Amino acid sequence: MSIPLYLAMTAADFFRCEEIPPHIAWMSLHFSPAGPGLSNLPGVLPPGSMVILDDQIPWNGHSHQQVCKELRGLLQTRKIRSLLLDFERPPRLETMALSQMILSLCQEIGCSVGLPKPYRTSGEGALFLPPHPCHRTPDKLSAEAEEIWLEVAPVGFTADILHDGVHLEDSPPLPLPGVPVFMSPALCCCYTSMPASQGIRVRLFDTKKTIQAKSIIWEQLGVTRLIGLYRLWR
Repeated sequence: MSIPLYLAMTAADFFRCEEIPPHIAWMSLHFSPAGPGLSNLPGVLPPGSMVILDDQIPWNGHSHQQVCKELRGLLQTRKIRSLLLDFERPPRLETMALSQMILSLCQEIGCSVGLPKPYRTSGEGALFLPPHPCHRTPDKLSAEAEEIWLEVAPVGFTADILHDGVHLEDSPPLPLPGVPVFMSPALCCCYTSMPASQGIRVRLFDTKKTIQAKSIIWEQLGVTRLIGLYRLWR
């Protein structure tokens, strides 16, 4: 990869793997279900790792000060250089305030931070984007940020080109069975095609190889970190 690929690992992944990848992302950190702070703080991580804080456990009476205190200790003692806020729930006043406090904390201690679009209201920090759809050309990334962190995963898409129009749906990142596989230079992805009852069915899909090729384009667009699941990329 021309861009560093951080492999997101659970605690089980981390302790079971025989060889630690060059760039890892600890993905087990979340709000505590039984206290005001955080759960699953890592005991040890290689210097320069990424930590992912998610909202799998919803914010419910937690303490901004306690969360930031625990984060500061983690980031400084483990020499963490990247923090990703992987918040998927709709923003609330409390979580919006927390994101801004974390952003200030990271700026103070020199830790890069990535945020999803709803939480990047101040225009600071990297913009975190979900996997790029394979039916869109790789240059069609958001132009709303100078720095982008991009989740990567092999994805698939099926297009039924029928007499009444084109019907699109997500599909497994696999070719249609028993038909040749081709490469689309424009989309930088693989595809297969076969006749359908009233038209043509085309399946587009990414592989590790096509994503590696796309990373060269993404680097020119401001993508500085790729994040993928360890179990998909190992």
